[in-house]
Amino acid sequence: MVLGGVNAGGVKKGVARWQALLALAVVALAAAFTVWLALPKSVQEKRILASIEVEGRGSVLANGTSKPLWNSTKPFALALEAKPESCWSFRGWLVNGSLFSANAGLTLLVRGNTTVKAVFAAKPCVLFTVSKGGVLLVNGSPAPPILELEEPSTLVLEARPEKGYTPRIAVNGTPARGVEAWMPLELAVRVGGVTSVAVEFAETYYWIRINPNGVEALVNGTPLAEPLDLRLQAGSLVELAGFCKPLNETHQACPLGWRVSQKLGSKWVNYTAPYLNLTFTLTCDAVLEANPGVTWVTPPPAKGGVIYNGTEVPATAVHTMFLAFPPSGSYRYLGDGWWEIEGGPTAVGIYISMPGNWSKLRIEGTWELPRPGAVPGAKIYVVVEHGEYHYKCGVCLDIGPEKPGGSFYVVFPREILDLPKHPEYYQSPYSAYGRYVVPKIEGEPLALCGIAARSKRLAQQPGVKAGDIYISAHEVKLRIRISAEP
Repeated sequence: MVLGGVNAGGVKKGVARWQALLALAVVALAAAFTVWLALPKSVQEKRILASIEVEGRGSVLANGTSKPLWNSTKPFALALEAKPESCWSFRGWLVNGSLFSANAGLTLLVRGNTTVKAVFAAKPCVLFTVSKGGVLLVNGSPAPPILELEEPSTLVLEARPEKGYTPRIAVNGTPARGVEAWMPLELAVRVGGVTSVAVEFAETYYWIRINPNGVEALVNGTPLAEPLDLRLQAGSLVELAGFCKPLNETHQACPLGWRVSQKLGSKWVNYTAPYLNLTFTLTCDAVLEANPGVTWVTPPPAKGGVIYNGTEVPATAVHTMFLAFPPSGSYRYLGDGWWEIEGGPTAVGIYISMPGNWSKLRIEGTWELPRPGAVPGAKIYVVVEHGEYHYKCGVCLDIGPEKPGGSFYVVFPREILDLPKHPEYYQSPYSAYGRYVVPKIEGEPLALCGIAARSKRLAQQPGVKAGDIYISAHEVKLRIRISAEP
């Protein structure tokens, strides 16, 4: 039967098809629900996700681990710790793109999906590499492998070589100025970013020729008669000792210093070291030659006298054992407290004994040039101490090559012998002399300078005591009278 043009059989078939499909859907939904029920409860609930990122050079610990991704169904806490690498600093935490904190360590409560970023930035920093053969100081302290700075700074570098090495410094691969000789190298470096400093100590040798030039000499204790060539480490010490050979009763042949030639770069620099004995530090190729000459034999002690409390009393003049050059000159007693002292081109220096308990010491006299064009010099000292140390102080006489002669006097007060009573004497003898003695010295003309010298070596001079006088004369003839009051 056909109803309203609709096939009843077809309708039944369609209803049956939809019923079948509905049954399948119910079965599938039931199966899916069964699977969902079988899942863990945490999967059934909403997830909270957190990710950790790094900008720059550094690392992050979250809850003690380096795990970058975290998730949970409930709000959770992350204990965060930022650790910058060398030459980098931690600047802050960004949470979901906004600045959250500048503290390197913090605890963050995560309530929803969150992105955490640790931001690191480069800082001023120096990376040092130093070879063997010396030490590098940075602002006076040994250089560490890495030096981090909080802000751009200027550093003072000093490369100190060991004996036999020469320093070289390179900053970011560019060699800095060097030195031609073995010596410390100083350099100021401005650090604004990451800077590398490489210091190399190159092993260095130099040649030295020593020529005795016909005089007797020792080189590091070994006799030397002929020119000698040596190849030594940079910084080696060469000890030269010259000796005089008597020619007759009054004259001797001596090395009057050493002529020195040093090769600095491509040039030779020449000068004369005016010493009988010389300690030379080898800092480049060098030539040392004795400068031979003839001098007078050291004069023997001379008997004489001084005026003490208006009466002539015995006194002895003895030449010093310690002069840079062999002496040239003479001295003799004229009588009534007067002495004649003549200094040659290498000078004389004599001690004159005095009664030990004087209150005022007066030295007066005249001077004259031995020849036109002479360069005169004369000094008068009082010995203040002669024990473990030798200390003397006094004046330079106001003489010069523009005058052919003149007269002078100088009066030393008792205070000069009382200097050891002042505490500052042992810290600065010269300052104590200038404070307590110089204002009370009388003289006409006035002294050009005050002199103070304290030496342990000079204490080896025999027969000297506090209160004695020391007089040195160079290219000048002195006639002096010495008188003292008790």
